[in-house]
Amino acid sequence: SGILGQAKAAGLPEGSVQLSTARSIVVPMTHAAWTPVPDGATVEFGHHLGQDAMRIEGGEVVANDIVLRDGIIEFDVAVAPDRGFAGINFRRLDANEHESFYLRSHQGGNPDANQYTPVFHGTPGWQIYYGPQYASATDYRYGEWMRVRMVVSGNEAEVHLDGEPILHIGDLKRSPESGGVSLWTNISPAWFANVRVSTTPTPFAVDAVPEAVPAPGTIRAWHVSDPFEWSEIAAADVLPPEFLAARTWQELEVETNGIANLARVADNRKGDTVLARVSVPSEHARRFRVGFTDTSRVYVDGRLAFEGNDAYASRDYRFLGTVGLFDTVFSHSAAPTTDLLVAVREGFGGWAVAGALPESVPVRTSVETVRGPRAEKLHAALSEESRKEFGGAIVAAEDGVLILEAGYGFANHALRLPFTTQTVAPIGSLTKPFTAMAIIDLALEGRLRFDAPVGTYLPNAAEPARAATIAQLLTHSSGMSEYCGPDFARLTRDDLLQQCMARPLVFEPGADNAYSNPGYSVLAAVVEVVSGREYEEYLRAELFEPNGLVHTGSVPPAGAELAHGYLQGIDQGSPTGQLIDLDGDYWALKGNGELMATTTDMFSWYLALAGRRGLSAAHTEAAFAPALEESGGEFSGFGFGWGVGLDDDGTVNRVSHTGSDGVFFSYFWWNPRVDRFFYIVGNNGEEAVIDVVRIALRHMSE
Repeated sequence: SGILGQAKAAGLPEGSVQLSTARSIVVPMTHAAWTPVPDGATVEFGHHLGQDAMRIEGGEVVANDIVLRDGIIEFDVAVAPDRGFAGINFRRLDANEHESFYLRSHQGGNPDANQYTPVFHGTPGWQIYYGPQYASATDYRYGEWMRVRMVVSGNEAEVHLDGEPILHIGDLKRSPESGGVSLWTNISPAWFANVRVSTTPTPFAVDAVPEAVPAPGTIRAWHVSDPFEWSEIAAADVLPPEFLAARTWQELEVETNGIANLARVADNRKGDTVLARVSVPSEHARRFRVGFTDTSRVYVDGRLAFEGNDAYASRDYRFLGTVGLFDTVFSHSAAPTTDLLVAVREGFGGWAVAGALPESVPVRTSVETVRGPRAEKLHAALSEESRKEFGGAIVAAEDGVLILEAGYGFANHALRLPFTTQTVAPIGSLTKPFTAMAIIDLALEGRLRFDAPVGTYLPNAAEPARAATIAQLLTHSSGMSEYCGPDFARLTRDDLLQQCMARPLVFEPGADNAYSNPGYSVLAAVVEVVSGREYEEYLRAELFEPNGLVHTGSVPPAGAELAHGYLQGIDQGSPTGQLIDLDGDYWALKGNGELMATTTDMFSWYLALAGRRGLSAAHTEAAFAPALEESGGEFSGFGFGWGVGLDDDGTVNRVSHTGSDGVFFSYFWWNPRVDRFFYIVGNNGEEAVIDVVRIALRHMSE
């Protein structure tokens, strides 16, 4: 927020000064004002070139009383022409997480005389962030004081030297968080003096250099494994299946320059190597351009195809080890898809991978986790179904641990693009549990009551449905009909409340159960009115983001790969365009069936329901407790948004829901009693996918 704040929150020493109302402060050059990082710098305080100063040699020294997000940091620095580095860390959360800028004293006048880099997990990335966006040619006055002034605001920063702007960083790579300030040196010592920190807003003096454009065909996202030691694969010409099965994976999008900073998701202190993985149609994988730092082995379908070393000074003494698409791997797989795995070992300066395929290739990420006999049998069965035109993906887990994560068949037949765990597909009525959880969230905050008539919160709602309670709407016992017109008919919120709620009820509220889609649209309207926010804005802020759902929404994020649906082999396209055309007036679906998601996001939703993410026990108890009987259906009861099954002793043994538009079909199943879960989605018609769901149920229920 551009204000000096609480030092303790940034991991700074006890007794740090509160500066929440200060506009400017001079940090004295005394022992009391600075703390060397343990096992870090040698620090000397004294008089140098006419000023009280601090000499730092080989480490980092933290200002004790500063926490800053946005503002101005100024200091004098004196360096020698010897090889060395003198810099500042800002927005410092700790020694391993911060932004950094420094001078290369021995490179005065050269294009890399200075450098900006983020630091993730203790790994700086100057080999990733290079060029005029992150460094500039600057002349230094050795043996004299030079004045450095850094202006930090939001996602940008600008550095001035002796009153002249030398670098505008247009995209700080870490999220803007308040943090500490420190000074540091490496190899050669430097003197610092006259440190001043201010929160006075100041405009930038120059524009940022436009970001470099990634090469055509750049791979935009990778799946990255957990870290391990290079020695585990150093002699492996073939990656053992059990080694791959033991890995855990995270999706990582590339930086704006097309390079993936592996340190964002991997901690080099836990292992010096990771695998970066992408699966593509084989006809497009025959020429794979790759870049990395520092050392790499490329495996094609698990077999070694390339080994290289791009570490600093590895090719000649001037080679910096910066990442570029310097190497090419050729492959000739007869399989429909090729699995490219790049093992990357980090030494120093940046942990990164980059890749590109022929320009026209639409690139998809994919990873398969198959762990244990249950997963192996299920994977084999679904692989067989994929030969019968099944296209879809599954994620399965036991005790919160993934045992199966895989895609089958094609998400887009025309482009021959495989269905993966990162494919975005409609989830249909699985939208309803999200709506229900939003209602529960508001109830737990005391902003609504389950037993209150819905008309309490929607004054313009029509009779007779306005008499139904919130709980009756949640459990499909309101008496509202199953539909209120076609899914993609233009319907405003007022139309819903005035027209759909005015229709005759199927039964008096609470007298029976009958599945109602408009009932959940009414609940979405309640979310908007009570919260004062748009329905999906509320879901994103309160449910999606806190629980790690990054691709869920009615309109997927830019660049997301969408599945097409197929009936009898005929392409039905994706419903996204129809929703966009309605410009928000899709209240026939809102709250009951408009969302799309990846299988990875639905795994995150399971983790939340199981108490491993952002939902409290009170949320899930409210969702699963009611268990009302549903007449004529397969469920033993309904909770708030979920089908709920009970053991004889009343223990919940099933939390489930389907989603379907007749083309796409999805199914979420969780047995909390044994903590076993799976989610599956398919794109080749409801009847065909239901057969696959039955297979998954059989294997997961055994």
